[in-house]
Amino acid sequence: MQFGHAAASRKYAIYVGIFLFIIALSLCFEHTQSMIQEGKNATIAIINPLTGNENFIFYKGGLFYGASFKANVTIFNAENLEKCQIHLKYNSTLLKCINITFPKETVFDNRTSFKIVDNDHGFLIVNATVSSKYSPFNGNTIFCQLTFEIIKYPSLNSKLTSNFTYDTENTFLLNFQGEKIPVEFKNGKYELNWFILYDFSLPATIFFLSLLSMIFYPKIEILLKDAFEEKKITVKDAAIIVVIMGVIVSIIAFVPSMLLITLFLLAYSILMFTFTYLFTRRWYVAILPPVVFVCLYLFSWNLYVLNFFALTFALLITLYLNNLFTWKVTFAFAGLLTTMDIIQVLLTRKMIEAATGLIRLQLPIAVMFPIFPPVFNGRNYVQLLLGLGDLFFAALLAAQTSKKYGNKIGLISIASMSISFFIFETLFLTFGESLQGFPGTLVIICGWLPVILFQKLREKTFKVV
Repeated sequence: MQFGHAAASRKYAIYVGIFLFIIALSLCFEHTQSMIQEGKNATIAIINPLTGNENFIFYKGGLFYGASFKANVTIFNAENLEKCQIHLKYNSTLLKCINITFPKETVFDNRTSFKIVDNDHGFLIVNATVSSKYSPFNGNTIFCQLTFEIIKYPSLNSKLTSNFTYDTENTFLLNFQGEKIPVEFKNGKYELNWFILYDFSLPATIFFLSLLSMIFYPKIEILLKDAFEEKKITVKDAAIIVVIMGVIVSIIAFVPSMLLITLFLLAYSILMFTFTYLFTRRWYVAILPPVVFVCLYLFSWNLYVLNFFALTFALLITLYLNNLFTWKVTFAFAGLLTTMDIIQVLLTRKMIEAATGLIRLQLPIAVMFPIFPPVFNGRNYVQLLLGLGDLFFAALLAAQTSKKYGNKIGLISIASMSISFFIFETLFLTFGESLQGFPGTLVIICGWLPVILFQKLREKTFKVV
């Protein structure tokens, strides 16, 4: 790989930067899923599709969106099933059933079913017969899906609880001979909490990654300058990059999954190859990290490996692109990127849509850590996502601040950005039920900008004196 030609170096750096900038996604929150352990007897259970068990535990705020939730009435281990009826009771002072539907691929005959909902007394009845195509049915199936509206909320630092229970006399499974099948009933637990929630894991991640970028960049600055021969991104280049990012975010939902995976794996591989080659000047050594990364993604991928590579890429892209930024361009880029982020997250919602799609592909575009102190959702500890774009943005600002004003001011800016993120996250987790995502760049710049303005005011004061 040659770095001698100035124009080619600049063009190459910008192209790779554009490729990698599309990972600047602010993400929503996601719960892990698991299925209920099946018993030997036929079972009727009301299942939370978010957790895979009978617990409907929600936290008013950023961990729970909207005023309604879904519940799946599920049948496990049925043998010779011909007809099902459920009579489910719930607390009508807390919840209201607003819809009952059958799955698209249901084994039951919708035309002969009947449904009764009495929200005044808090019960519903659903009865349906297995269609001739599946009769008699054996195995597991979702009988129906219920949608409940929350009609009462707890006060701050309290919770409301109730149970979903069955009228066992009027809830039954019948076989093709009209005989009752022995059934085990699993009740559901509903709980709505509203507490002030704190999280230290994501602010700490921002702090330590930004600190690493500030420490490592001076050690490799000369090497990068020699490689790219002092070429810098202009304000015009920064604007073009941000516009391209916005376009990519808008169309990414329409890109085939395999193409997305290929593009991201290629971009990450180029980044690792470039850094390794800069330090070793041996292509056969530089090719090893990309090969290991691709093999792990294809054959041995898990959350720990994903987090490791996500953090590694966030640090590498910061070190790689930091050399191309001047202080003036950093200011322009911060403003343009934050503006684009606000538009795509809060107005068009395309950033959230794009992020959700990329997360499903298990690409290392974000880190995922449990909330600390931990929050239990009935099955697992809730985990939050932080996009690489936010990590890169904070690390870039920290490195540029350190280069401009020294390590002391750089460290203060890192602490300020982390504190800003902690304050916002507390507000989001506690009061953000109306939001499915928020532009993290705005939160970061709110922590960084006061430090810079104070430093400029301080310099101006000293000049006057």
